[in-house]
Amino acid sequence: MSVAFLSSHQSSPNLSLRDALERFRADAGIDGKFAAAGPDSRDLLDKHDVIHVLFGLDTSIRQEAMADFWTLFGTDAKFADLRKYFDLPEQQELVDEFGWPKLAALTFASLPQAVRIAIRARKLKRKWPWNEYHRYLDVPVTDIRREFGIDLVEARPA
Repeated sequence: MSVAFLSSHQSSPNLSLRDALERFRADAGIDGKFAAAGPDSRDLLDKHDVIHVLFGLDTSIRQEAMADFWTLFGTDAKFADLRKYFDLPEQQELVDEFGWPKLAALTFASLPQAVRIAIRARKLKRKWPWNEYHRYLDVPVTDIRREFGIDLVEARPA
């Protein structure tokens, strides 16, 4: 999904955040799951999926971890905000699918990436406003990246 999403997104540089979110979900095959979620869940999923779009991340388990690290280090989200997100039924499905031991092992294996993301997040012009993403829905993604200093090469550490 990431190559298709990124290449289709790069060919549409003026894609608004709203349109990029829709394309991201369609490309990832999660648009139906999003539509079926309740309003509170959709808001939290929007906040999370915006991170995928802005930082050019797909929905693989590895890049889900990267999205979580970008959320932790590159946004102004508070612990309570993150807790609400991780309490979603969709997150419980992830635990059910992989199990706590595998998720813990994946998290541990991702720690070097977390450090790189923490360092790169300090290079952002400012942190992404987790609770105010609505203000940016009609802004082209390229403009948002420029405003916040998001570099896709920097966003996806090896």
